[in-house]
Amino acid sequence: MSTTATASRSSAERTRRHRERRREGTRCVTVDINQSERDALVARGYLSEEERTNGAAIKKAIEGVLSDLVFELQSETAEHTDIISQTPNDLVTATLHKLAVCKRARPPRLLRDAPDDPAAPSRIQA
Repeated sequence: MSTTATASRSSAERTRRHRERRREGTRCVTVDINQSERDALVARGYLSEEERTNGAAIKKAIEGVLSDLVFELQSETAEHTDIISQTPNDLVTATLHKLAVCKRARPPRLLRDAPDDPAAPSRIQA
């Protein structure tokens, strides 16, 4: 087999993969990863120590980081959408519920300015 036939086949394969990625809405990019970035992938658990020089493992680790980032953004967007769709009364109820559930928070206590005077105005102590 000649090198021209091999080159045209690999060229056709690259074109096919490019078109498939374009249909799926994905892009193929080249990323330079230095030693400290590989260390960070290992420290965060995306890459094992043994695979820190394995290109396929690094690719998978970066895909994991991006996937987690997308998940976080989608979660934040969903929470934001939920907040926007709530009525003011729903927001107040949710906030009071969060305060009651929080271990550090305690329900407000009513104090009297003058304990002997029942007609004295009440105030809330946090």
